[in-house]
Amino acid sequence: MDKEYLTQLSLNASLKYNQLKSQISPHFLFNNLSVLTGLIKESPKKAIQFSNDLTSIYRYLLEQEQKEVVTLNEELQFAKNYLNLLQNRFEGALVVNNEVGDTSKYIIPLALQQVLENIVKHNEVSLEHKVEISLKIEADYLIISNTKNEKITLTDSNKSGLKNIEARYAYFTEQKVIVEETENQFTIKLPLLNIDA
Repeated sequence: MDKEYLTQLSLNASLKYNQLKSQISPHFLFNNLSVLTGLIKESPKKAIQFSNDLTSIYRYLLEQEQKEVVTLNEELQFAKNYLNLLQNRFEGALVVNNEVGDTSKYIIPLALQQVLENIVKHNEVSLEHKVEISLKIEADYLIISNTKNEKITLTDSNKSGLKNIEARYAYFTEQKVIVEETENQFTIKLPLLNIDA
């Protein structure tokens, strides 16, 4: 009986985790199709480049759906491509300082991308209101900080992206996702995972 119960618990946990992961891909596509629609009006040439970049990024997204964790190096490479997409869109208004070197640590797939996506979603990003993002590692956490230029028209957020990240991390570690906020800066700390080969 105990063995059956534990097996059922494991299956339920696995199902819940997969449901959480499945929320990411449509959310990402929906947000970026909105961006693409705006770019078509502003600059058809930029829209074509954005569409091409989005295709390769979405391919990575689909590949990661089957993985429970990925190396931080993989996620950083993906984030670099995603940031290039954003920087192309915002033309110098998004400034990135990446201090993370090579590492053997692991991370939840697409957690970093979700954080970056939220930065753009919640802040005004323009040449008049530049947003600076910094990435670094401290004490087994990937730390992502950004300057705040909150959108005035932003409706109250339900923080579903953050809740999704926290819930997915809960399957792998007791370390919590840490959020720190001041008047001028927002910081999120993602736990780095040690996975035995």
